[in-house]
Amino acid sequence: LLISDGEDNVSKYGLNKVVDTLRESKVTLYAIGLLEENDQRGGLFKKPPSKKAKEVLQKFAEITGGQAYFPKSLDEVEELVKDIAHEIRNHYTVSYTPSNRKLDGSWREIRVKVNPPKTTPKVTVHTKQGYFAPNAQPVSSNR
Repeated sequence: LLISDGEDNVSKYGLNKVVDTLRESKVTLYAIGLLEENDQRGGLFKKPPSKKAKEVLQKFAEITGGQAYFPKSLDEVEELVKDIAHEIRNHYTVSYTPSNRKLDGSWREIRVKVNPPKTTPKVTVHTKQGYFAPNAQPVSSNR
């Protein structure tokens, strides 16, 4: 669970490095963005920092199969945390064997579709966007 204003404050790593690390990780990130609602910074040609922060937190959550939430007040945070805890307790792990068996370290996009019976209430699926295939292990030689 990440609670943040989403703004970059002299980070050691850039956005692309964080995105790559999240893609490679096996975490599901839930973000609560405490953003300024009427952020006027940024000017005519630049996004306000709060808008960029929202996009970044949404991207982090989307990459990992999590969710991003943006409460309008601190009073909403406790209920959001309860919702996130409920979602974490009610998730499933699905595995499969890919048809592409190449061990080339390439990015593999995945999609999960659910077709519940019509009598089932609405089902929402959150998944990672994909994964990196493993790289082939070098053959060791015994000399």
